[in-house]
Amino acid sequence: MGYYQDKNCKHHGFIRTAQGALTSFDAPCEGNAVAIPSVSPFVAGVTKSITIKGQHFGIYPSPTVPAEGRVIIEVNRSSPGCGPFPLVMRWSNTEIVVAGLGWPSNGTCPFRVRDQVIIGVWNAQTGTGPASHESTVGGPSRGPARRVP
Repeated sequence: MGYYQDKNCKHHGFIRTAQGALTSFDAPCEGNAVAIPSVSPFVAGVTKSITIKGQHFGIYPSPTVPAEGRVIIEVNRSSPGCGPFPLVMRWSNTEIVVAGLGWPSNGTCPFRVRDQVIIGVWNAQTGTGPASHESTVGGPSRGPARRVP
């Protein structure tokens, strides 16, 4: 018995009988599900790009064009603001880096403290998904506290 991967990055198993006949099978879909266990932090006034870590993203063919709907970033807020428009910088089966998160010309960050950000990712080859991840935007670090004499 063993396994192989086809041209679409999908894994298949096989069993060989004592007579030499091969029988191919697919594992249950849950094993190939797109998943996002972690995303780099969103920080108000700072975040311009993020790294999405996960599994079964597939291989995106051109890392310099928009993600064609394979990565969606939504910001839930009551007041309007500039929306993020991700640009794929790097895409592998386990990691996606996106930039161009809607920064307007004046340099104001589209993310505000306590905004809820929802990320959706679909597999680049099969379109399966989405996997989703929700984050809360934090404030910039102020550094270590200092004693005042």
